Amino acid sequence: TLRVSSRTWSAESFEIESNMEVRFGTGPWPGFSAERLTWDRVFPVCSSRLRARSRLKRVEQLSTERLIHSVGFREGWSDWLAAAGAPDLVPAGAVEFDSAVLSLEMAIAGEGVALSRSCFADGLLAEGSLVAPFPHTIDASEAFHLLWPAGRPPSRAMQLFRDWILAESGQTRGNARPARRRSNRRH
Repeated sequence: TLRVSSRTWSAESFEIESNMEVRFGTGPWPGFSAERLTWDRVFPVCSSRLRARSRLKRVEQLSTERLIHSVGFREGWSDWLAAAGAPDLVPAGAVEFDSAVLSLEMAIAGEGVALSRSCFADGLLAEGSLVAPFPHTIDASEAFHLLWPAGRPPSRAMQLFRDWILAESGQTRGNARPARRRSNRRH
């Protein structure tokens, strides 16, 4: 049986009946084995309507826009703006959400420019729901990890789930990509 539960920003311990867990952060998690699932880039996204209306081409133009924040992530707007050469930029407005999904929904609706992670935004960019108005990216230090209690031999079901989630996250066994330290251009 696969049970899915969501705990936003929870520090609760691993539940007794859980065999594996996907957890966000940097680790380490004492008493658990962990395998990294994501290597994200962080960059602004907005609707194509907002980009056309605002003619966003230069980072400094963000001063006329509402910036949408997803709280709880280590890298935020101040980090991205500093890396993009505009550390002192003051936006026209700001709104914060405790959910990356809500931040992206606001951006899709044309309500501002959201700072997103590639694991959340890449599919929306590919389908055309969002655009990335600037080429600058920064690397995320946090990631999603697959955890299981250390020392517990994986069951067949656990191994199948592990193989599936690694394939879905773009990983192949023995071919994990290391986190890049710096990136200036969106690939």
